[in-house]
Amino acid sequence: MNKKMQNIAVLIEFIAGSGLAIFFHQVLRYPEAAYTIFGIGVLLSLVTYLLREEIEKTRAELLEQYPRPMSSPSPSPGSATPNARARPTS
Repeated sequence: MNKKMQNIAVLIEFIAGSGLAIFFHQVLRYPEAAYTIFGIGVLLSLVTYLLREEIEKTRAELLEQYPRPMSSPSPSPGSATPNARARPTS
């Protein structure tokens, strides 16, 4: 499900960039800005897609390297923790 959401986010970014380009070209009659906006929008969509892929791969590799700690039983109320040390009194 997470992968599907990421792909939809990239599609929305692409559609938003394309919509702005069409707006500048057709409505405002400013084709230079339209081409620039479309190019930047496509590049941003590509960069975000590639960064998400790289972050996902790096996260998976890191999770493989570090095993999850086993859950330890919680101490009962009133008992001292094993690492607690008594303070010397002077």
